[in-house]
Amino acid sequence: MAASRGRQTARHVPAGLERGLRNYWYPVLASADLTDGPVACRYLGEDLVAWRDSQGTAHLFPDYCPHRAARLSIGTVLGDTLQCIFHGIRFAGDGRCALMPWEPDGSPMLRKIRAVSYPVVERRGLIFAYLGDAARFPPPPPEAELPADLWDEAAVGYVLSETWEANWLLALDGADRYHLPILHARSAVQRRDGPAPDPAASESGADRRLAVARGERRLAVAATDAAGRAVVTGMEADAAFADQGFHLPALLALAVQAQAGTRPYRIFLWLFPIDEQRTQVTRYISRYAPTAAEREEWETFFHAVVRPRTLQVSAEDARVAVSQRSLAFARGHEQLLPPDGEIYQRRLLLRDAFLTQQEGRRLAPRLGASLSSQVS
Repeated sequence: MAASRGRQTARHVPAGLERGLRNYWYPVLASADLTDGPVACRYLGEDLVAWRDSQGTAHLFPDYCPHRAARLSIGTVLGDTLQCIFHGIRFAGDGRCALMPWEPDGSPMLRKIRAVSYPVVERRGLIFAYLGDAARFPPPPPEAELPADLWDEAAVGYVLSETWEANWLLALDGADRYHLPILHARSAVQRRDGPAPDPAASESGADRRLAVARGERRLAVAATDAAGRAVVTGMEADAAFADQGFHLPALLALAVQAQAGTRPYRIFLWLFPIDEQRTQVTRYISRYAPTAAEREEWETFFHAVVRPRTLQVSAEDARVAVSQRSLAFARGHEQLLPPDGEIYQRRLLLRDAFLTQQEGRRLAPRLGASLSSQVS
């Protein structure tokens, strides 16, 4: 695709991309966070309201009443409808106006207004919504564009969600492999031949040296400590994991071994915008556990090891993203170096996905494919 057209917000960022890529599936809420009443949320710079009907089915609307624009999130769920607090107009889950207090049932006036209803699917403790223009870009089946672990009954997963005070593109820029032995020297590294190095000695990743080799699918990074002993981060721990890497619109898939000798697990990490200044960070952390004993062992290991490790790594990544100030500042003051090639490719993919939609087409996620094969 040709170089980006029109105004740019920052380097490699056509105006509007800083607010995200529409017309994709996103994990907008944890299932546990949506109970009886409507819940306000904000993604891709849009105010939204989520609610459940009497059958427990989740729905997602833009957070305004199409009558007079009052927030629907301060309304009431009544049976299978969401009622606006202002004049009592009710909307069904598909957005259809179900009641106007001053009109008889079946009145043609009910067809005059309609709420926008985004397609929603709920899987494994996460509520996914297709945020976009369903008429122009019909939503693909979620199982075609979301991780297979969400549908595999033998895979058991846990949800972790948080917010970073940084633009989503800065958050994604932080996902390279070169920083792992340095930034995460205390939280993630371990010696290949034994326990992790002394935390005090490796707090800042001092004296780490990196060696780069071309692997089967991508560059491989090896690190040593000051004594020349190999250290590993536990990342890319499963060579058979075909989805390793980045996928549109904002998904990073990682295979991780938290401790030497333990079974790898998978982190599916979505980093997508709440607005221009904040990023929603949602992880689905999964491992195959087909038996009751394996599920019990995985639950214990997740809460004792995986959860604290993941949150510490996340806090370190968030600190760096916030430190880069704004997207314009970071892109305006950077100088890309050879290790940044994969980040550069990712930026081009995101740019092309955004510009392609302006031309009436849509780039699909390609789980199971290498990053380079996704770039047009």
